[in-house]
Amino acid sequence: MVIQHLFLVYILPLSLAFGQNLSVLAPNSSYLPKAITEWTAMGDSYASGIGAGARPQYDPNLCFRYSNAYPEILQSGQGSLRPNPGRYNFVACSGAKFAEILVHQLDQHDRPGWPAWGTAPEFVTITMGGNDIGILPLVLTCIYSIKVPFGKECDDVIQQGFENLDSDEFKDGLADVIRTVRDQGRRQQGSNFHIFVTGYAQFFNSETSQCNGVTFGAGLSLLPAQYLTRDRRRRMNQLAVALNRLLETAVGLFPDDVTYVDYDALFEGHRFCDRFEPNANDDETWFFALSTTSDPTNQATGLEGVHGTNRTEGAGALSLPNKTLPFAAGLLADDQGVSTPRHVLINVSRAQTISALSAVDGNSMGQPKGEENAALGNIWRVFHPKSRGHQAIRSAVIQAVHDVQLSRSVAATKPLQDTS
Repeated sequence: MVIQHLFLVYILPLSLAFGQNLSVLAPNSSYLPKAITEWTAMGDSYASGIGAGARPQYDPNLCFRYSNAYPEILQSGQGSLRPNPGRYNFVACSGAKFAEILVHQLDQHDRPGWPAWGTAPEFVTITMGGNDIGILPLVLTCIYSIKVPFGKECDDVIQQGFENLDSDEFKDGLADVIRTVRDQGRRQQGSNFHIFVTGYAQFFNSETSQCNGVTFGAGLSLLPAQYLTRDRRRRMNQLAVALNRLLETAVGLFPDDVTYVDYDALFEGHRFCDRFEPNANDDETWFFALSTTSDPTNQATGLEGVHGTNRTEGAGALSLPNKTLPFAAGLLADDQGVSTPRHVLINVSRAQTISALSAVDGNSMGQPKGEENAALGNIWRVFHPKSRGHQAIRSAVIQAVHDVQLSRSVAATKPLQDTS
């Protein structure tokens, strides 16, 4: 999208390299040319922000809408949309697939555990597609060496992901969500309504060598470890890139109503294997590992007075009654193939961990699971963005909203051409 230079003063500056000091947004840089009255955040766990910030106290459907999710910090706090929209509807839910989004996230009336889509949102953000291609089996099998489906090897699971992407079921489901959301928004807002579909970030630096003998799966499985070789990392990254390209292609079918937001480049330098691994508490890695206890953020979230800190609440070791078994979260193979533990995982049993990870599926959403299972959100967050990652996503979304508003301003003020 090309914006006339005289409007550039309004555009949010975005740095592609945040560096050590994460100054995502300068003061007053998030002001919009046009105020937003109402908007809605939809999608899966990348939108609900599982693990980032404070976990919601009431969450009967285990949607895991955390306080530092990009929609939350887009709505309020330092660097949020300005002026703050008057109404904001946070309906994204962990584990949601295309079908669940249509069933649970478009309701216009509150139900227990399911907030309303909104009265008349002017724009909607959606993050979707990861669950539909099989991100859970990929993480379980290729990262944590738990074979899901049973007996599948990592390379088979990656290939299945590409096949899912190429299926008519995936493409039709994706287009159906966009079309349905667009049609509902148009009925309420007319041509003012707009959708912003966000992509995903690649997990790994696939060119470094320090991960070739690393696995995050020690202690989680009795099966042989799946080491993070260059080729395996490249293949998993290629799957993320292919998903992003398909999302962008689907958005292109609705050029006047939908914008694709690609933030992957903002994660450069902040992926797994950028530095020494396994290192669950590397603050410059913007993804959670199982044993991550540190999730710093350089922005005010509005929660400091409540929680007393700007670091993730509850991100440390889980304490589940009578069920503790410490084990290593990562191994580094030496030249003789002997694996040495590098750091210790949270105190939770192998059976609990496998059960919790395996339950991250859209079909498991919808029934209350109890407080003990809700606490397992600290396990379900693996390979999801930390708070700094959500800050980056937030910045990319604000940039996209600016661009759309400004392009409409240009179109509205452009003189009619003389066709005589």
